[in-house]
Amino acid sequence: MSLDDSTDISLAHLRHLLACFGYKMRPPGTDTNDSVSAAGSAELEETFAELTLSDLNLVLFRCDVEERDDGDGYGIYHVPGFGDLPFCGLASVMSVLMAIRASNNVDHPLCR
Repeated sequence: MSLDDSTDISLAHLRHLLACFGYKMRPPGTDTNDSVSAAGSAELEETFAELTLSDLNLVLFRCDVEERDDGDGYGIYHVPGFGDLPFCGLASVMSVLMAIRASNNVDHPLCR
């Protein structure tokens, strides 16, 4: 089974973005490659340098009650076919992505 062209392009873009977090990009058909986007990493470091600990908590680990307390009408992320994620922040999505990656489960509801 292979990905269609638009999905392959999207996946390449996602891998480029994840390189900022230390994800090692791999060209198709290879297992390892040590090239990581230095420019993207520097940009990410610059962005995070401006965040306070409270900002980081909001971005990574904000819970449903904290999100709803802002009054914007948003809460926990719900993934159809999977359920609610534990946090509203990126840590929640990353934990699910790590499990998907470990089992290579591209049929996971989050991938859909």
